Amino acid sequence: KLDGLTGLQNALFEDVAIVHLAPNVVGNRPIRVLSLTTAASEGAATATFPRLLVVARQGAQATVLFENVRTKDAPGITSLVSEFIVKANARVEAIELQCEGSERIHLSQTFARVDADGSFDSHVISLGDGLVRSELSVHLRERGGDTRMHGFFLGRNEAHLDHFTTVDHEAPHCTSDEEYRGVLSDRSKGVFRGLVIIRPDAQKTNARQSNPNLLLSEHATIDTKPQLEIYADDVKASHGSTIGQLDADALFFLRARGIAEAEAKLLLTRAFAESIVDGIRDEAARAVASTQAYEALATLQATTRSQRAHGGNP
Repeated sequence: KLDGLTGLQNALFEDVAIVHLAPNVVGNRPIRVLSLTTAASEGAATATFPRLLVVARQGAQATVLFENVRTKDAPGITSLVSEFIVKANARVEAIELQCEGSERIHLSQTFARVDADGSFDSHVISLGDGLVRSELSVHLRERGGDTRMHGFFLGRNEAHLDHFTTVDHEAPHCTSDEEYRGVLSDRSKGVFRGLVIIRPDAQKTNARQSNPNLLLSEHATIDTKPQLEIYADDVKASHGSTIGQLDADALFFLRARGIAEAEAKLLLTRAFAESIVDGIRDEAARAVASTQAYEALATLQATTRSQRAHGGNP
């Protein structure tokens, strides 16, 4: 696929990480890739264009953890393109962690191709409070392929987070399970658009898509658009989205047991996110993702306390 963003990345990228998994190789710990952004001085603008290519040959299994790391807060742009080629009977679990600052623009595009009986799991954790656009496209090209596309995004302050996903069922007997969860506070905005395409030859497809969201502030917003395009007649497919607030009964239950309101809200919000973070199969990668996600969630509690101390509204 070549669009304006990938064309820009193709023209400007300098560094690329290539992971090649030989046939039937099984990784016993995650492959950790760091994209390090540095600035000559505090506040100096930077532009980075990291690239990742992962090729898993027949029967190979591995977990790849990609992290964006910066040494100083600085305005600028990060444009990441990741490509995954999953051959027959191979299994790849990919985790992307993004937590850049409010002055940065973060663009992420991930493309995956899955062959016969292969498996591709994607976990996108977006914790940055700037402008984020994440695109994920998975093609199930041959019989028996499957994918899990799971994501969690946290909006704080005036963050804007876009998540666009596409899963293309091109072959029969393939499975896709997609769930993106959003938590939005302050004046942040989230956008989710998930597209599932089931081609005429993709009989016996099983596809699920879900996008539940929590709004923690009356000023936070979410635009959500789950989509199905079905051109086959023997499939099982579902999609849906929900938008709501923390459950009042659950909050009352915790408050009645002596838990302060801020802590109770944090517990419920963390439980909402855990179903995504805990879905990471690799234990070491899950520990890294959960630490960053829960530290970011804890800032919501601190922000709420500060706003109340100064008489403001979240």
